[in-house]
Amino acid sequence: MFQDAENPRIYLNIGLQSINEKRVSLLKLSRPTREQMLPDALGNLPGVGSHRNKSGHAGLQASGGLLAIIKRMNIFEALRTSHETQRGLADALIKTSGDSKDRDVLFKELRTELAAHAAAEERFFYVPLIAHDMTQEPSRHGIAEHHEMDELVEKLEKTDASSPAWIAVAKELHHKIFHHLKDEEQGIFQLAGKVLTEAEKLSLAKDYEGEFVSQRLKD
Repeated sequence: MFQDAENPRIYLNIGLQSINEKRVSLLKLSRPTREQMLPDALGNLPGVGSHRNKSGHAGLQASGGLLAIIKRMNIFEALRTSHETQRGLADALIKTSGDSKDRDVLFKELRTELAAHAAAEERFFYVPLIAHDMTQEPSRHGIAEHHEMDELVEKLEKTDASSPAWIAVAKELHHKIFHHLKDEEQGIFQLAGKVLTEAEKLSLAKDYEGEFVSQRLKD
């Protein structure tokens, strides 16, 4: 299925948006290489470096390239970028068979995408929304669904990838992912649009993307 199993994003036709292609350009490199080439991978411009946000978290900051695109995105557009990646990977995963390399690569990529997205989304989308009465309960429900997906991922890790039980759990995870994303895009996004200012929508997108990339680079 893959010409290069280490780079599944390159060969999967999952409709990634241009911003996603740019932000994951780092992930096509080996860890030592991507750390050395971090400024170029983020935008071919100087001004990329570590910074700490208000919570004290070490993140990524760029003066151009990727950041220039992020500045034009709001939080909903930023979140949808990862949503499309998750849908594509989940669809591809349940089409695999046996204890194959394709299955292993796709599962690891989906697991990493889900973890990075959840960490960034909870910090820079759900936490701000919990401060508003209108979005407090939906946000807590969204975080709870993240935990449910984590449990399914852990179950897959402990299950023999060649067994029928594995694909059954993978299909359950697929269903949970699609259900969760639909709830967000058709429900929470509309409520969040009412409580967040336009400036907040833009600033949260920038913070989310920085956290997302930082989380992905942990691997």
